[in-house]
Amino acid sequence: QHLPLACKLFLSSSCCAKIYISRLDYRNETRLSQAKMGESGVPTIDLQEFPGQKLRRACEEWGCFRLVNHNISLTLMADMKRVVRSLLDLPFDVKKRNLDVIAGSGYMRPSQANPLYEALGLYDMGSSQAVETFCSQLDASPYQREVIEMYAKAIHGVAKDVARKLAESLGLSGDYFESWACQFRINKYNFTPETIGYSGVIHTYRFWFPDYPSR
Repeated sequence: QHLPLACKLFLSSSCCAKIYISRLDYRNETRLSQAKMGESGVPTIDLQEFPGQKLRRACEEWGCFRLVNHNISLTLMADMKRVVRSLLDLPFDVKKRNLDVIAGSGYMRPSQANPLYEALGLYDMGSSQAVETFCSQLDASPYQREVIEMYAKAIHGVAKDVARKLAESLGLSGDYFESWACQFRINKYNFTPETIGYSGVIHTYRFWFPDYPSR
């Protein structure tokens, strides 16, 4: 099955795109063909053979697509998943140190409106200083810091590449996104057998940020 396990990127511009980075290896022709159809019908974009018009059409018609062949290693994705799980398992008194840079960019505890949702936030993952601050707030170990730094650099590169190609599909040129802050959200949904089917979090997206589901 095509499971978007590793990462989601949400892009917001004149077009909106939700990008699922998956764990699958798409070098097999049969699997690639099946994946492009998708059980849900969601378009699949191959980053190595990037059709600009297909990307634009996916943004305009679907608002989302699955991204494959992005060159982020399975090992790094698995390491990052373990790290974010451990961060979200920290005591509340530690997690609350993850302060907002802008409203809603730091730690979000479960609330009456969203009782199943909890999140940590790194406001600008393209900034080494912001990454260092995030790690220091949560007392990240040297190993955790290394993984977070490597993952932030890798996923930030993919995000900029996709944004640039989306701009090109609209007839634009230049590095419009180089100075953008790219926010990294680490989400946890505390579902139980009794709450399966409930809303994880009620929200809209007004800006661009990566979102790593930890569970």
